[in-house]
Amino acid sequence: MGCSSILERGHKLDEFFLEAFGFQKKAQTGVNIDDLKQTKTSEFLAAKGNLIFREEIMDHGDESGDIKPWLEGMLSPDMPLEEDLSLPNYSLKIEHVWGFRIEDCRKNLFFLSKDQILYSCSSMCIIQNLDDFSQTLFGGFPLGEDKECHDKDITAIAYLKKDVSMIATGQPGINPKILVWSPVDPEVIYAKLEQPKGSKIVSFLNFDHTGRYLGSFGQDENNSFYIFDLKTKSLYWEERTSEVNMNINENKEEKEIEENPDKLLFNQENNNEYLLEMCFNPSECELCLVGVEKIMFANYKNQQLFEKVNKKGSIRKIYTTCCYVNKKICLVGNNQGKFYVFENRERKLSKKISSGTIQNITYKKHTKNIYISDSFCKVMIYDPKTFDLLDYFMMSSVVKSLDVNMNNNIIMGLKNGEIVMKYYGTNTKHVQSIIKAHSSGSINDIAYIPEKKVISIGDDGKLLLFNLLSKKCESSGNVNLSSNYLEHTIGNCISYNETKEHIALGLSNGFISLRKDPKHLDVQIISDIKVSEGSVITLKFTDYGDFLLCSTTKEELILLDTNNNYNISIKVDTNGIICQFDWDRDGKFIQAINDRNKYKFYEIEKDIIKLKDPNDMVTVEWPKITCKFNYTVQGIFQGSTNPEYINCVSKANTKNLICAGDDHYLLHLCNYPCVSDNPKKKKYRGHSGKIKKIIWNFDDSKLITIAQNDKSIILWNLEEDINTKNVEQEIKL
Repeated sequence: MGCSSILERGHKLDEFFLEAFGFQKKAQTGVNIDDLKQTKTSEFLAAKGNLIFREEIMDHGDESGDIKPWLEGMLSPDMPLEEDLSLPNYSLKIEHVWGFRIEDCRKNLFFLSKDQILYSCSSMCIIQNLDDFSQTLFGGFPLGEDKECHDKDITAIAYLKKDVSMIATGQPGINPKILVWSPVDPEVIYAKLEQPKGSKIVSFLNFDHTGRYLGSFGQDENNSFYIFDLKTKSLYWEERTSEVNMNINENKEEKEIEENPDKLLFNQENNNEYLLEMCFNPSECELCLVGVEKIMFANYKNQQLFEKVNKKGSIRKIYTTCCYVNKKICLVGNNQGKFYVFENRERKLSKKISSGTIQNITYKKHTKNIYISDSFCKVMIYDPKTFDLLDYFMMSSVVKSLDVNMNNNIIMGLKNGEIVMKYYGTNTKHVQSIIKAHSSGSINDIAYIPEKKVISIGDDGKLLLFNLLSKKCESSGNVNLSSNYLEHTIGNCISYNETKEHIALGLSNGFISLRKDPKHLDVQIISDIKVSEGSVITLKFTDYGDFLLCSTTKEELILLDTNNNYNISIKVDTNGIICQFDWDRDGKFIQAINDRNKYKFYEIEKDIIKLKDPNDMVTVEWPKITCKFNYTVQGIFQGSTNPEYINCVSKANTKNLICAGDDHYLLHLCNYPCVSDNPKKKKYRGHSGKIKKIIWNFDDSKLITIAQNDKSIILWNLEEDINTKNVEQEIKL
């Protein structure tokens, strides 16, 4: 349905906007190097420093010219390099996606059948089989294939179940795109639609009862809604629900959306009467819209709008959700715990059922029940004739999306990122966890655990362990185990010690937390270790597990001895924040990149960390390459003077392949080594954020990736292509 979160506890409008539309950023998120650069620049100018001559031009080298600070360390290794300039003989295909977009969405989870569910994550819509956890994906196609899909976050979903079932999905943009497609074959596109320019995002979608019309709205300044005719594939009706005179620089606004499509460009002072939800009458050409101080009914066939507005008082009412029971009765919930019963557009009844916000109202015809959830994690079931309470139950988190199948099983999307199913039609009424996912902010790091698992850490303070074979979340834990930590202490990075099975977490408060093993994510080996006054932003064990090295925002490298109770062996200043580093095979040297785009080498011993001359490092072998300025992967930048659009690289363990992730949400697959400019590569879509991390499994048959803020972990299969050259030769013979 849509992307519009609502106030959970209390009634303050500013709190509602904070959660619903993100006017303010959360108090603390994972370390963002770009933010650190801006802070440094501001501090430099405040001290009246000369911007032209500051060291290295702190942003990322002077991009106005040909200065490439990384070239100083980029020397050819002392070994022959045989470069394959052809297209890679392998391809990537998405096998599974872990994630569920719920932080800012409601009504985006549906039963397609008794054992299939529909939901979204990142730029993909996912049809998941509940029996074997297999998935059918809408989206994630290789770049260049002539297939329609989304390239930004899917922010709204609607599902129509009829003889010809349809799914509609929408995304942000200057002209926000809506795609209507088949759940039987997601490559079948019934319609491609666009909301008008300036609507910024598809916030909500819903089909009418005939399946001919599709309703949507965005977040423009006049709070408009749109009715599309799917038969003609055109906009049938556009209607404003408020008039706002605003002095807007449209060119500036368009540029901001292009540069940051996920940014919602609101002006809270001038416009705060947003639409939140719409529902269609099950048999008439009528719809209901609700929002901030809005309850509206409309006849979309005659394009006639009716309005019911709350009398303004000291506390503004936010009408949060709506649902038709039949052609006469419509239910509306608000942020003061009430639901209203409208009959033929006239209010007949109001009922106080909660001290929190009504999150969701859903009526299911086959069970003849009304399902209502509130901001206190309560789900209530009401009789649609008498509106009496029949039953209720409590959940572990706020239920923001809900559907019921023919077996009376209830699928629920929780605010904590979990999808659960309650077997309400059985005597046990137990709850089964279907999906666990990160719920807010970004997934900051992942670590591979041989031979079939991956562990993730994020802004939401969760640790999640996924099995690459069963696709299930096998274990979960918390970053914050100390009562002395601030509420928003989060995990920035994670590393796994294969020898000792220990897991190291780098925290935003300068601590390192050590966990026993993947099965005991909340069991600490020792008390958390304070290593810095800054944030720990990256850390890695040596291959043999003898040492743990971390870098911090205080421009430090810190070495811990794993055989000596993780005592700090040495701490040195690095004149720059180390963002990426790799150990050599023997755990004696590292190659590193700092926030000023300098590529450096260090010799690591128990009692000393010292810089090394790049000329002395040409004979060193790097079994794992994740530093993007390594000489052997430089071709991935295509000769650009600004390599910033490439965020991460990862060399395969056993195959001559390199994979890179960029700012445009794409994966690049190239042959290794990749030295020449403009190499032949394959590109893949799937994520809806800047790619942050890429890791290979032990035999390079699979690839795991994460991206900034899209809350998804994507598992890719590496498949060998048919060798067309050999086929051609055989044909000639």
